[in-house]
Amino acid sequence: MSFLHLYKHIEEQALKAEPDRCPVDVGMVRDWILESGHATEIKVHAVKLDKDLSPGHVIIRAFRCCAVTL
Repeated sequence: MSFLHLYKHIEEQALKAEPDRCPVDVGMVRDWILESGHATEIKVHAVKLDKDLSPGHVIIRAFRCCAVTL
């Protein structure tokens, strides 16, 4: 599974989240990866987020480009 595949799935889940709830449940992400067969075990550890290193949200777009010969 690529990071892009994982990220797109999580973005879709976040769009479906109720306004008063956390947009992405870590347990759901873990279960989805395990059910996909890409891992047999996942350990989740809480860490303190340094907002100076991770100040925002990343949006990844899958753009395809083709070469043009003139």
